[in-house]
Amino acid sequence: MTELEQTAAWKGAGKAMQELFVADPDYRQSAAAVRTCCKDTVISCLPDDLRAMLFRNYHPGYLFYQYMREQENNGMHPLPGGEVGGKTEWWQEFGKGLVAGAVLDCAPGSAWRLDAEKVHTCIDRYEDELERFAYLMYASDYMSRTVTMRDIYARTQFLSRDAAAAQYGALMEAIAPIRAMWAASGMWQNMRYELYHHYIKMAALTLTPQQIDGIIVRAKAAGMPIPADLDAGVWHKCRDFRGADQWVSEADILPECREPLTESRVRPLQGFWDVRMDPIGMPEYGAEYFVNQYGEAFR
Repeated sequence: MTELEQTAAWKGAGKAMQELFVADPDYRQSAAAVRTCCKDTVISCLPDDLRAMLFRNYHPGYLFYQYMREQENNGMHPLPGGEVGGKTEWWQEFGKGLVAGAVLDCAPGSAWRLDAEKVHTCIDRYEDELERFAYLMYASDYMSRTVTMRDIYARTQFLSRDAAAAQYGALMEAIAPIRAMWAASGMWQNMRYELYHHYIKMAALTLTPQQIDGIIVRAKAAGMPIPADLDAGVWHKCRDFRGADQWVSEADILPECREPLTESRVRPLQGFWDVRMDPIGMPEYGAEYFVNQYGEAFR
């Protein structure tokens, strides 16, 4: 019997909650799934003309706002960021910022017409907002990666949100002094991983950010060593387990849009008077189109 299993909190928790608390599925596939979903959503929500021009051979899959709506329709609590993450307009503006970033990266002949600071400020703002709710899809995928996890998760669904918070919170407080001893002796090698994924499991149990933060505060008071960037209020920004610095960035869309942004095309005729024997090639046609049609916000 482990030290945790001897505590009153463990004995007072249901078997499904006990199994969930110690479960440890592989997170890497979940992180990749969320990154792909964010990329697909950004591309799918671009204006039709821009998407057709720059991503003509790309076929988006599962979209983030569809997921969020499904979760809400299934009775989950209102999702943090749902007021923006559930709207195609939000993703569209984010996508324009990422395309502007791609222009800066690969089309110097057009990039000079954009203000790099404005572009990066736009991208940073949307990435910061995305961090407020991307972890929810990560949590959902993380809980469904294996048959075992799906079974455990299904058996926790009879608990109310408050009951789940009470049981998981009690387990966190019970394990706090044990983990403190581990940390002091150098035995707790996976501290960051374990803490973050406890928070993810709580999110999957539909605990609100305020409930999760409250549990973190109480666990810390009980002796749990918690790094500053995994503390209450900021833990959702942790980047250790994404497999990338951001959930989605201009680097993610560049492989698909680099050629359309930089290829040369024949300049369209300007009117009946524009008669040319030799067509004039326009370099960086896609980038010029973007700057002309959508670049005003970045100048």
